[in-house]
Amino acid sequence: MELGHTIDTIGDRVTGDSEAAAAAYLGTTEADLETKVRAGQTLAQIANATAGKSRDGLVNALIADATAKIDAAQTAGRITADQATQ
Repeated sequence: MELGHTIDTIGDRVTGDSEAAAAAYLGTTEADLETKVRAGQTLAQIANATAGKSRDGLVNALIADATAKIDAAQTAGRITADQATQ
C-alpha cells in the first residue's frame, strides 16, 4: 500500500505521505497499517476497529494533513494560490 511518500510537486499537483498521516491518527506504524490493508482491511475498517478512532476522524486527519502540505507548498513558492485551491 503506497499512499504517498513525500511532499513534492508534480507539474501543478502536490503529493504527500498520506500513509504516515493515517498511521499517526490511528496510533500505529506504517508497517502495521500496510499489513492490515494487504490482508484486506479498508482504512475505514481499521479506523472503526481502533479504540477512540473513527472513519470520519481518519478522513478529517487526512484532509488536515493534505491542507497543511498544500499550504506549505504555497508558502515555499512551489505552487500558486490558484493551484492551492484547485
